[in-house]
Amino acid sequence: MIKNTVIEFYDEEPIANISACLRYKFERVIFVGFSEWNNTDEYKAVKHFLQKDEIGVKEVMYYELTPNSLANSTQKIKKIIENEIEQGRQCFFDITGGEEIALVAIGILMQQYDLPLHQINIA
Repeated sequence: MIKNTVIEFYDEEPIANISACLRYKFERVIFVGFSEWNNTDEYKAVKHFLQKDEIGVKEVMYYELTPNSLANSTQKIKKIIENEIEQGRQCFFDITGGEEIALVAIGILMQQYDLPLHQINIA
């Protein structure tokens, strides 16, 4: 059973999308963002990289958020969190990269669900 999930915010900088999984051991990565990134070759490359044996991610998913809508973003991320908790998974937030609205949504939900948060200094 997959136990550790990181909720990651898509960023145009590829290293921001993989840095948490290079530093910590996660079995599941859920990306959220404001574009159709999951239909790109870049997404496929990131997914392939993360699922290499050396990295160890078993599942990679992507959910598109509605641009410029804090309420919608918060609601979608809340559903993701609740699904993960119902499945008995521990959730973590990585705020390396990502857009401001998504980060505000996480700030709201982080307190409600008391979930850990981290950020990787890419430099």
